[in-house]
Amino acid sequence: MEVDIAPQFGAELKDGFKTVNAWVSGGISWLDDIQQFYRERSAIEKEYAAKLSALAKKYFEKKAKKQTSLSVGDTPTVTPGSLESASLTTWGVQLNTLESRAAEHDQFAGALITQLADPLKILGTRTEELRKLHGDYAAKLEKERDHQYSELRKQKGKYDSVCQEVESRRKKVDGAFDHGKGKARNAFEQQQVEMRNVKNTYLISINVTNKQKEMYYHEYVPELLDSLQDLSETRVNKLNTIWSLAAEIETQTLMRSTDYLKHLTAEIPRNNPLLDSMMFVRHNVGSWQEPGDFQFEPSPVWLDDNAIAVDESATVFLRNVLTKSKASLAEHRRELEKKRKEVEVAKTVRQNIREGKDKRDEVDIVRSTFAIQEQMHEVERQKVSAEVEVSTITSVVGDVSIGARNHNFKSQTFKIPTNCDLCGDRIWGLSAKGFDCQDCGYTCHSKCEMKVPADCPGEQSKVEKKKLKEERQKAAHTVTAAATPNGGSTALTADLPRLGRSDTVNSMNTLSSGYSATAQRSVAGGMSPTAEETPPPVEKKAPAPAPGARKNRIVAPPPAQYIKPDDDVPPPAPKSNEVKGKMLYAYQENGEGEITVTDGMDVTIVEPDDGSGWTKVRSGHKEGLVPAAYVEVTAATPPTTASTFSSNRPDSTYSASSASTTNFAAAVPGKKKGPAVAPKRGAKKLKYVEALYDYTAQSDVEHSMSEGDRFVLINMEAGDGWADVEKDGVVRSVPANYVQQPGMKLQYIVAVAALAMDTAAKPHHLHRRAHSNGLVNRAVASVSVPEATQTLIVYKLDGKVIAAEEADRGIANGTLKWGNDHRLSTADHAAPTPPPASKKPAQIAENTPKSKTKEQPKPKEQPKTKEQQKPMPPAKTSSSSPAPSPAPGPPPKHQPDTSSNPWANLVDKDGHCSECDKVFPNGKIRCTEFPYGYGALPTKSQGLGGWSGIQDPQYAQADGFDDIKTVVKDSCSDGTCCTSGSFCSYGCPNPYLKASFPARQGRTGQSVGGLYCNKDGYLEMADGKIADTLCVQSSTHMSVKVHNKLSKSVSFCRTDYPGTESMTFPVTVGPGETGFLANPDQNKYFFWKGMKTSAQYYVNKQGVPENEACTWGTPMGSKGNWAPAVFGTSFDDGPLQQGFSSLKQNELCKKERLGYDITFVGDGVVSPCRYKSATNQWCEDDKCWEDPDRGCTASLLLNYLSTKT
Repeated sequence: MEVDIAPQFGAELKDGFKTVNAWVSGGISWLDDIQQFYRERSAIEKEYAAKLSALAKKYFEKKAKKQTSLSVGDTPTVTPGSLESASLTTWGVQLNTLESRAAEHDQFAGALITQLADPLKILGTRTEELRKLHGDYAAKLEKERDHQYSELRKQKGKYDSVCQEVESRRKKVDGAFDHGKGKARNAFEQQQVEMRNVKNTYLISINVTNKQKEMYYHEYVPELLDSLQDLSETRVNKLNTIWSLAAEIETQTLMRSTDYLKHLTAEIPRNNPLLDSMMFVRHNVGSWQEPGDFQFEPSPVWLDDNAIAVDESATVFLRNVLTKSKASLAEHRRELEKKRKEVEVAKTVRQNIREGKDKRDEVDIVRSTFAIQEQMHEVERQKVSAEVEVSTITSVVGDVSIGARNHNFKSQTFKIPTNCDLCGDRIWGLSAKGFDCQDCGYTCHSKCEMKVPADCPGEQSKVEKKKLKEERQKAAHTVTAAATPNGGSTALTADLPRLGRSDTVNSMNTLSSGYSATAQRSVAGGMSPTAEETPPPVEKKAPAPAPGARKNRIVAPPPAQYIKPDDDVPPPAPKSNEVKGKMLYAYQENGEGEITVTDGMDVTIVEPDDGSGWTKVRSGHKEGLVPAAYVEVTAATPPTTASTFSSNRPDSTYSASSASTTNFAAAVPGKKKGPAVAPKRGAKKLKYVEALYDYTAQSDVEHSMSEGDRFVLINMEAGDGWADVEKDGVVRSVPANYVQQPGMKLQYIVAVAALAMDTAAKPHHLHRRAHSNGLVNRAVASVSVPEATQTLIVYKLDGKVIAAEEADRGIANGTLKWGNDHRLSTADHAAPTPPPASKKPAQIAENTPKSKTKEQPKPKEQPKTKEQQKPMPPAKTSSSSPAPSPAPGPPPKHQPDTSSNPWANLVDKDGHCSECDKVFPNGKIRCTEFPYGYGALPTKSQGLGGWSGIQDPQYAQADGFDDIKTVVKDSCSDGTCCTSGSFCSYGCPNPYLKASFPARQGRTGQSVGGLYCNKDGYLEMADGKIADTLCVQSSTHMSVKVHNKLSKSVSFCRTDYPGTESMTFPVTVGPGETGFLANPDQNKYFFWKGMKTSAQYYVNKQGVPENEACTWGTPMGSKGNWAPAVFGTSFDDGPLQQGFSSLKQNELCKKERLGYDITFVGDGVVSPCRYKSATNQWCEDDKCWEDPDRGCTASLLLNYLSTKT
């Protein structure tokens, strides 16, 4: 009989050792039944036929009782019904044969004992001994797994303990007096370093435990189950041999029963051991779910995230761990290979024993095999631990062991008191054990060994060692002595980030009590006592979370303010030759290249006035032009005091530092107004507005105007319904809805009813801190407004009024379109457009209140004047309408359809995207709105309101951004996470590339990209942009396409680069389809640290859904960032004029096969590249290799390249 399927218990039953072991045990115990059968049959043979018939009946009944358990086990997942295993079927044939020849077996009785019963007993005993060895080995494996789990729990406990100790040290700092505050602070900082080291050890232990758990469930247990299966099948084979022998004896003894015995002999070989195993597997396959991976659990007293600490001290610790792990890897690999060869030899001997080629005892060989495997597993666990440690550390900080000058440490027990060169404490007494560098004489505690920097100067003489010892001891004690009197701080502590946290003295009675949300204080390097309470600075407020949505804190203790406003970002480290200045007046940027600054702000003068009346300054990380008359050059003052250092740091909400009071003073009304501003040379064309209605100024910060007056527009949205305009060189404010830009096509017409009430524009007050002139005590301007109003919309096209239905119909069919300035015009071509804008005004009209509104309160100290009681101008026709309230809601704005277009819909067959050619309007679209209509495509899978990623650099240094916070996926589906100071990244349809990214990038290797959200909450192109459009076209010299010849879809996932670098931009190509891939010109695209870059893709297996392929995957999950292959492409448009497209194995999963061939073809390909799935080879021309790290590269000379899969 041929068996189509050869099941493997390890592959099919996973963690089913107990079930398999019980089944194998049942089969072995069944051997005792069979040998007892032959013994009883021997006795009964003498009593002739009657006894034999009774015996056959008895064992038919036993067979019936054990039919289910012997066939499918005691706890099958599927009921077998009347089915029985092949062995039971063969057994039934024997019982039938017995009944037919009962009278023929008298002389057969002796042979039954010696040739059948005794061998069965021996077989059962030896098989049971082998089964017990399997059970003992399984118990050891489980014990080792539980031991690793226990070690992880210990690490967790140790981490919690050290976090508790940090909290204790922090309390000691708070409670310490002046003379002990420095020492307590030093102990607190050292304990923080220890906490981060223990945390890193805990994180590494998590990775090690997860890896060993994976090996337990996917290697060790399956291998053991396969061995049990082999034992069961061997038992069945030997049982078949004994049965065959019994049949042969009966044939010789009873010639007259030849027909029955021939039938029995023919049936026995059909009992293939695989049939029993196959039936057992089919009836015991159940749903099994692998235990989840261990995750980082923050301490309840020191909440933290799962990021490995990479500060200087932590990097030293990680470097030492990395050095030790790398040093042990080679030895582990050699030992592991040796043990594997020993296991293979033992398995070969065992196979020879089964085949009769070796006479040694199989039990001894199996026992020896398991012993060697235990040793091999121990070495393998050590190797895996070292590999995980190396990969974990290098993935975070790189290979920091390169170039390290490690100390030649030797373990010592210091009998003479010696000071530790790292911490300065004595190495003596209970802590007498330590290390001594044989080359340079460096001494340290055993606990300090991993914290020692790898800076050994090499072998030194005694004199040099003594000198180094003095220098090290001096440096070690400098940290302790660095504290200044009265709780002050040095520059060392002043540069640390401030942590605003809850007062836990009363709220931390238990671990579950959490942090108090009320009594807050600032933990900072330097604080100056003050006699009076100063108001806290206005801080940015995050959008309130949706009701019921609870978000766990992942960073603790929470600071009162980590992110400072743009104006308060610390500037780069000052240079000795930089000229400093101070703003005499506040200035609001009015055009491109300018910068907004506040009164009294310190700035750095980048370019002095060249006679144009403008000076280029730097404030924080921003540079721009301000009027030269607004800046006063100041003498540089060296930062020597603690307060000077702390001024460059983020302020806590309740800080009394000078930075907070300065910012508050900047908002106080009564500031002096700057002189008239000279126009910039080469400035862009000025924008003008015309007065729609007469208006009389209520204070000296407003302009009076008559209908038709013309002003220079400075800021249309100055806030609270006011607009800033310029007339005769003077910038003042007017009601925004009293003016309009010439040529405005959309107007509001208000029909007046009989009864009226008073309303007013909000006066300029402290809330309007962005106002350029710092206006003071504006009188309230009263304008009469009807009780019941109705908003009507008038549409004008080319100066003529058209019906709303005609406008709606034109917008719907694409013949009309809304411009960026809200003008209605004829579209260049009919194309699908978003819902018509007319519905927006209709919605406004429905929401207009019909009931009488409340009168806006007015300052008590300012009684109403006759001018304030001036009635509203008389009602006008559509060409001259009544003046609306100065501060109504904004005019209806064109909002594109929020539904994202498919990627392919924006690109025609030639790879051209018409939307991508639109110039992006800087400062017109709010950051909470995704910029539809300019080629950008929303990435819904990220859960960020369409943004592919949001990055918020916390600090801007001269050499790049630092502490870049990346918003977590699914944090804000409405896009509210795109806040001021953030870079909000987006996708472009292939073959287009993102054009907006900052010129300054991350200092620690992170790239940053996307639109910049300015301080006013509007989107603008970043300062490193390569075009005025959101997306730019790929290389015109070389186009790259992917053509799918498979039966399933394939997803290529482009990385968001520069940006979060996640693989979020999909190109999914169905069977028989072709798709474009973005391919940049190297000299025209993004440069990273002066180096050219390319477009990068992750290549997934066929049939992987797009939503699973283009997102962060799970380790070894063969999709997402764990996809089998990666693909990069670009064109060198320099002197080389050559294109390159490279394909290689993903370094994260080198053993994962792609499963299909990839071939690069096209005109001009000078080195064809292809991947052969069958042989897992990478080829160029006629040469092939199996090196996944090398991959292959196709080169092209100014021609067309396409990729076929």
